Amino acid sequence: LNGNRIEQIRYGASEGVGCDRLPPEGELDAKGNEPFWSLRIDGDSARLRTPEIPDGVLYLGGRWTRGDEQQWTYAAHRAATVIDTLTVSLTEVRCIDSMSAARYPFQVTLVRAGATLTGCALEGRRAFLP
Repeated sequence: LNGNRIEQIRYGASEGVGCDRLPPEGELDAKGNEPFWSLRIDGDSARLRTPEIPDGVLYLGGRWTRGDEQQWTYAAHRAATVIDTLTVSLTEVRCIDSMSAARYPFQVTLVRAGATLTGCALEGRRAFLP
């Protein structure tokens, strides 16, 4: 928004989660399949959840950087140590969930402890707040 004028709609379509069903918290929700994982980024913190760790692992000190017009990178470290880092690469291209076939506005690649996970991502409502 620019004042009362809409300049850009980043996600609003009937082909997946509608704008009225955006995640209520956080800047970004991401998830992937095989193996299953989910990630919520909110400001300088990120929580990565897996079926084995349903409460998740908290990463702090996160910061976004922008590589180009279509790609962002978020990096944070585990609350207990700066050695365990999390890096999230977000690319603004359509992503189709491999199990549900739901469409998302971002592809995501997550790197943690030497493992690379891929999936789809969606901005949360907080990303739209001033």
